[in-house]
Amino acid sequence: MKIKRTVTAPSLIFAIQLALGFGSITPHCTNDNPDKSDKFQSSKEVTQLIAEGDISKALERLDELSKLYPNDAGYPNTIGVLLMRTGKYREAVSYFNNALRIDPDDGTIYKNLGILHYEQKEYSKAIPLLEKALELPAGDPFDILYCLGWSYRLLGKSEKSTVYFLAFSGKAPRNEKWNAKHKVAEKFLLEFSQNSDTRTSP
Repeated sequence: MKIKRTVTAPSLIFAIQLALGFGSITPHCTNDNPDKSDKFQSSKEVTQLIAEGDISKALERLDELSKLYPNDAGYPNTIGVLLMRTGKYREAVSYFNNALRIDPDDGTIYKNLGILHYEQKEYSKAIPLLEKALELPAGDPFDILYCLGWSYRLLGKSEKSTVYFLAFSGKAPRNEKWNAKHKVAEKFLLEFSQNSDTRTSP
């Protein structure tokens, strides 16, 4: 029997984006959710705690909410993000895995867990998770493509790295947020092209 998934209020998502600069959780909102108003109110509480820098209390409140709404993957996913942003990677993995057990079709969870392994330099673990995230709805793909490009490069798989850096360069916007990463990707692509020309020269 498939468990019916419930939803997390968007204001909580925006709070994390603003407070941590890590906007990688996508809410799944429906109009017929009976707990919608309660969840919005609870999310406002968490938003305020994060805005005040009280991450410990925010995590406590989120833990309470995850027990109140055990079929909502958004809460353990959000807890995982907060733990990851505060350097508690091992604990974050547990929450992301719990979120995946609740909702194995949410691309944002694969994205978050993949980025966690990427930041831990566990590139072989990061790659399948990030590639899975590309197959599912996971918000914008720019971070995913960039991390995949670097993961393959650092594993010595330059051709695969090129595929993802090219995709990143073609899709990511040219603005202050992404310009530095564009320069890195373009530098690698230029080096790869030059090395390829050298190898094929008579």
